[in-house]
Amino acid sequence: MPEVQERREQFCSELPGLTSSIATPCSRFSYLERSIRTKDKRGAVMTHAALHGESLMSAEVQRIGFGGGCHWCTEAVFAALRGIIRVEQGFIRADAPDDNFSEGVLLTFQPDTISLGSLIEIHLRTHSSTSNHFMRRKYRSAVYVKDEVQAEVARRVLMEVGPGFDAPLVTRILPFRAFKASDERFQRYAEKNAGGPFCTTYIDPKLALLRKEFGGLLR
Repeated sequence: MPEVQERREQFCSELPGLTSSIATPCSRFSYLERSIRTKDKRGAVMTHAALHGESLMSAEVQRIGFGGGCHWCTEAVFAALRGIIRVEQGFIRADAPDDNFSEGVLLTFQPDTISLGSLIEIHLRTHSSTSNHFMRRKYRSAVYVKDEVQAEVARRVLMEVGPGFDAPLVTRILPFRAFKASDERFQRYAEKNAGGPFCTTYIDPKLALLRKEFGGLLR
């Protein structure tokens, strides 16, 4: 495990823009900053997207996949959010030419607590979604959708928030085809290694961004 962490730290250090390019939400375009906060009959905070019919399965759960950078980081980001029932850390593949397994997470979430649109924007803001770096095959920037309804939500969010970034988004909308879990040693990495060098350098800044910009959606 130390050698795996060392390789990841070396990779991150060779990409100076990878951490520093995490986007700060632009008030003009931010999907969440335009949210209307209110309470439903169960006391859950509802976003603008949920109020306007984006999440049709309000009494159910949904699943969706996300890939960006190291899945240790991605797992920690989504585990911090309300409405997330389960974060499965591992590898996801889509259709050819994206049928290689690439690092990602598979979420199970409650759309009556946190909308799909909110999750997509948080994903875009917490990884280098504008960087088409040389390791994108291993760290594919993607939203892995289960159906056309999710795909349409993802297209709308990318279109709405994209102008708020300082470069074009490279994140793609791909069909979810398969998932395989990481080794148990690496599951809940941030929880097991809090205070360690990888967490303080790469994970903690993402969590700080969550607290600053999306505090209302945290557990």
